[in-house]
Amino acid sequence: MMIDPLIRQIANTTTIRGYKPWAKYYADLPHDMDPDTSIKIMAYADDMVVLLQDPKEWTALQNIYEIYAKASNARLNVNKTEFISMSGHAWPQWKKMQRSIDAGWHDRHASTAARYLGYPIYSSTNQLQSFWEGLTAKLELHCRVLSSRRLTIRGTSLLCNSIIFAKVWHVLRVTPIPKAWLTRLDQIARSFVLPFNPAPAWRTAKLPKNMGGLGIIDVGDQRAALQMNAIRRTLIGTSNDILATMNRGMLYVCHGSTDLWSNPVWTRKRKRKRHEGWADRLELLRSPLAKTHGWGFTKREGISLYPPVGKKVNIAKITPKIARRHMMDEIAGPMQRPRPPARIPGHIKTAKNAWKTIWSGPSHGRSLTIWWRWLHEKIPTRVRGLHRQKHYTDPTCLLCGIDAEDDQHFMVTCPKKWPIWQNHLPEIQQSKILSWLWSPETIPPEQYMTICKAINSVWSAHWSQIFAPPPPTITRNELTAPDLSDDTDY
Repeated sequence: MMIDPLIRQIANTTTIRGYKPWAKYYADLPHDMDPDTSIKIMAYADDMVVLLQDPKEWTALQNIYEIYAKASNARLNVNKTEFISMSGHAWPQWKKMQRSIDAGWHDRHASTAARYLGYPIYSSTNQLQSFWEGLTAKLELHCRVLSSRRLTIRGTSLLCNSIIFAKVWHVLRVTPIPKAWLTRLDQIARSFVLPFNPAPAWRTAKLPKNMGGLGIIDVGDQRAALQMNAIRRTLIGTSNDILATMNRGMLYVCHGSTDLWSNPVWTRKRKRKRHEGWADRLELLRSPLAKTHGWGFTKREGISLYPPVGKKVNIAKITPKIARRHMMDEIAGPMQRPRPPARIPGHIKTAKNAWKTIWSGPSHGRSLTIWWRWLHEKIPTRVRGLHRQKHYTDPTCLLCGIDAEDDQHFMVTCPKKWPIWQNHLPEIQQSKILSWLWSPETIPPEQYMTICKAINSVWSAHWSQIFAPPPPTITRNELTAPDLSDDTDY
């Protein structure tokens, strides 16, 4: 790294003391924690954060930088330098120095949170709320731009997990998020992934693909999984793991113990107002241990977790994906069939091989989305609209005007649409086509792409007829030719 000599000089100097998180509060720390441990600098690429305690250390930092600048011919971008008050207090001596060099300033009176590597640095609840508002606004804009591309559910679900929510996964590692914002993020993702109506329940879309879902990652489960990863690092972290060291130290400061498995001990000595924020953050680490349904824990033979299904998993091997997979209550729930008169959802009636077939097979146009909705019984037929929307008064098909428009009539048996199937599959009967649509795993491989094309053609033909403009009407006055005998300029 080009700035590596500067980082080493700042870390080794004695004129900059850095930040000692817990040494000045308690002297009886555990034997594996050094009370003199301090954090002076954090750096990534050419972005640096230096922790200073008083203005004199800023002068020492400038002296170190001047020596480095002369040796490397590098220059500091002062306009991008920002003084951040970690306590949120507006220190007059620091603000005077900030104005002298025309740098930025941030404290609890600022309207927005400061940012470093995408993470918010905030000292008030309003700043955190402003950060989440800005992030959700960007996500909504991104979704609107991508929605114009008319993607299938394969594309929208992939983009939702990998691109749209990528910033959220990055921030959730260290930033708390209120429950109201979790609901808002779900609404943004649902409107992007399932823009049609009727659509399956959002909890169904979060199921794995082999169970009829789209594999959408739940934001709440991902947050708990990332916290579980922080717990893993705290329990097995080495001495050079800064996150593990900070967590163990602040656990002792707030709870009087570095054991995540025991209940917190709140004494009058340790319950100080200045640590309430840290206590809230540490409770986020403890919540997966206490609130995750169906998990059991043991400390024998190393710390292991017992998920609801499967064998025990050692804490050292826990990844966010493994933790998130066992946190989903929907995985075990839908496998129990509801008893009559409860209605059996489509994703339970359909075999796993059928879902695997439509996801692994080829598709044509929007056939995958249409077929997925067909298996979930969410095709916008007039029979279904009669029970959902008040302006539907007649279930009769608008194209043929003969039978009620249910799922089978909409897709295959309508006299106006059956010629499309005969054009693609001339020797196949209606009953066989309906059997293939409900059981995709039974379709011969050579006929699969043909069926996808037929589904897409039926869908396009239906809506082109429904939304076709009415034929123009010609009145008697329009048929009368204008009198061109005068000198009027037409």
